[in-house]
Amino acid sequence: MVRAPRPTQSPESRVAIINAVKSPLSYMVLALLVVEVAIGLFGPKMQDPTTPLLLMIGTTVLFVIAVLFVAVFKSTALTGDRPLTDHAEHFAANLCLGADGAFRNLPAGEREQAWATLADIIGSQSKKKDAYGDFCVAVAERIKIIAQLAGRNNQALGTIKPNQQGG
Repeated sequence: MVRAPRPTQSPESRVAIINAVKSPLSYMVLALLVVEVAIGLFGPKMQDPTTPLLLMIGTTVLFVIAVLFVAVFKSTALTGDRPLTDHAEHFAANLCLGADGAFRNLPAGEREQAWATLADIIGSQSKKKDAYGDFCVAVAERIKIIAQLAGRNNQALGTIKPNQQGG
């Protein structure tokens, strides 16, 4: 008797599985499923029939405890997202390095005013109470520290309006 060939998995289906695992939580779920499948495959070969069942229940309980522990103490680790404010200091340093050459050509008073204006423009996003607004405020504060404006009362002289003429 000749058997029909088994259909092979297409590469697209494997890619879809890999793409589904994008966060640490989904990776943990995939690892749990692999462990459960392994227990299910090797369970019938064990002498005691209740051992695989107890192992499956135990690994599931340990998984739930681990997820709860991580959710309580470091909830961002479950999604894999880092808050934008973690990047604010590095971004502000790079921004200051980029703008310093142009600002260095200005007289001292105008240079301080330019840094204060830059910090005010970036910090104006603080009206929004979201991650981006917090990021902007953190960048603005870091710019003031780097430009040595932190203890001074420098602010922008007026509202900066976009160029209406386009050039």
